[in-house]
Amino acid sequence: MLLRPFSSSHFDFKNLSNTKKSLIDYSHWMNDKESNRFIEGTTESLSLDDLISYVEKKNNSTNALLMGIFDKKSGKHIGNVKLEPIDIKSSSAWFGILIGNLEFRGRGFAKEIIDTFLETIFLNLGIKTFYLGVNQENIPAISVYLRCGFHDFAPQKNGGIHMVKHMGKIINLEI
Repeated sequence: MLLRPFSSSHFDFKNLSNTKKSLIDYSHWMNDKESNRFIEGTTESLSLDDLISYVEKKNNSTNALLMGIFDKKSGKHIGNVKLEPIDIKSSSAWFGILIGNLEFRGRGFAKEIIDTFLETIFLNLGIKTFYLGVNQENIPAISVYLRCGFHDFAPQKNGGIHMVKHMGKIINLEI
């Protein structure tokens, strides 16, 4: 799925191009233990060709949205946000974020990125419920998610936590 580019105060959100030149930074993060230590399934090396194929698949999908996060000042690709799967029928989606560029971590930008992205998705796609999974050891991420309005709803056997955020007015919430 593709979406028109949009911006926050410090960042531009754009669909990723599936070319080698545009994915070099992304490839570096996915193969760097510090950048990806809390991402499931990143124990093996990921080739640039694999990443190109992955981005193409997400761009062509009807139930996934992958967008790059670009610093407005430098133009650097600093991370990605993703929704998958998107369930239009239930107005829900699973959310993920990676700030791969370590220079942009711990500087307070994650809340701006998450709030802008989710609000834009809510307004443009009508998605009202966002889910995410997070490693319970990733305390900085959990802290940001709580500040963004997520709350935990299901601890996982593998040491992860599932969290949820509801946008807009909730008429009937059944748990």
